[in-house]
Amino acid sequence: MLNVTTLDTDESNKNELLDHALYYASLGWHVLPLHSPQGDGTCSCGKSECDRVGKHPRIKEWQHNATTDDQTIREWWNEWPDANIGIQTGEKSGLIVLDFDIVKGGDKSLKLLISMSGELTDYVACRTGGGYHLYFAHSGATLGNKQALLPGFDLRGDGGYVVAPPSQHKNGKQYCWESNHQPEGRTLSQMPESLINFINTPLPSGKTGRREKIKEGTRNAWLFRTAAAMRGKGMEYDAILERVKKINESFCEPPLSESELEKAVGSASKYEPDGEPGEKKEKVSQSQELLSLAAEFELFRTPEKRCFMVVPVGKGKDVLELKEKKLRLYLGKLYFDRFQRPPNAQALKDAIEVLSAKALYGSEEKKIFTRTAMVGDTIFIDLCSQEKEVVQITPAGWDVITHSPVHFIAPDTMKPLPRPQRGGSIEQLRALTNVKNDDHWILMVAWMIMAFIPNGPFPILVIQGEQGSSRSTHTEILKAVI
Repeated sequence: MLNVTTLDTDESNKNELLDHALYYASLGWHVLPLHSPQGDGTCSCGKSECDRVGKHPRIKEWQHNATTDDQTIREWWNEWPDANIGIQTGEKSGLIVLDFDIVKGGDKSLKLLISMSGELTDYVACRTGGGYHLYFAHSGATLGNKQALLPGFDLRGDGGYVVAPPSQHKNGKQYCWESNHQPEGRTLSQMPESLINFINTPLPSGKTGRREKIKEGTRNAWLFRTAAAMRGKGMEYDAILERVKKINESFCEPPLSESELEKAVGSASKYEPDGEPGEKKEKVSQSQELLSLAAEFELFRTPEKRCFMVVPVGKGKDVLELKEKKLRLYLGKLYFDRFQRPPNAQALKDAIEVLSAKALYGSEEKKIFTRTAMVGDTIFIDLCSQEKEVVQITPAGWDVITHSPVHFIAPDTMKPLPRPQRGGSIEQLRALTNVKNDDHWILMVAWMIMAFIPNGPFPILVIQGEQGSSRSTHTEILKAVI
């Protein structure tokens, strides 16, 4: 279906990986160095049990540190000349990547999507170790990673990355661009609207109160995806067909014909649970599946031996303590999104215990901060916003970032701060206060500034005035500012 070409893989060209990384950076694609497979099939990370050989980052905080800066990229590949190349997906690089794994049925899923959306055009295509990556332009709307949208079909968006040519796969194959779909000279288009609608349409929840309807254009693929999810749980053809008929009547507008349903269910039933027809798989426990899903997230411990995991949220990140309820809820959602069933309580407990052990005895020690942090001459202020934005203040100015190099935690009682806007003036605040003179105003501004200096000293502000001089209102205004 796709014509394949390989790039020059002359072993004498020691700069090949670096040259490609610099080229991707010139396209505006943010690059990061990944570990690489060794000749004996192990990973350069040195862990004998590594289940992501040649695919996980060599650097910490890759979401923040992936870059287009030539000097940084050269330093990375000077230190790790054989590093595989990772390309960050999402709005930062302007990329959405569709990932098709042939072993898990991705070729069938790709054909199904083409039949649903029409022939795909203006995309970049890469041949991976066992499938395809299709690159499209990011629309600007947040679209996170999604797994198992169809058998062998995942999506890499905000918070994700992909392995790029000419990286090496653990099976010995080399990632390479398709001859007719290389990045050079090509302007990427966004995904077809019908495909976007399909991706954003969740599987049926089984709740009778649901009112969303599945319109023409996505019904076949959506019902196939639904049937495949049921097959993944071990259901047989007759049981799947009976349930899909009810779903079709309840959610599809207009409903598909019975022959179309039988065709969709028949295709889904050809798969063994979570695999190809006839494929024999070793049974994997729910706790192992949870650990596999969490493998790409950073773990760390604090000097006080508290254990944390860093997870992507929207365009930013969240720092969750492994013993808190939020972490259990996050893992539960991650598992449900992948397998369309909730994990049992014991599996969650077992997985969290293993993650805690890894964080405590096998991770880097880092500090955590609340609201403000200072590293060198740079101050960071956590806005506690849904977008997980942080204000970064340096001697040269300030900016709002989504991937802070420091880790913040926020109590549930901490309120969000407004996103700062350029062009304002502290003098606008003075009109809302009732200070006596310029000297008192300067003292008040200095006190507010010191409240944002993480390491102090923290002066005490004393507000005096006669009754009716707005002392209480003044105090509330200052509290709201900081």
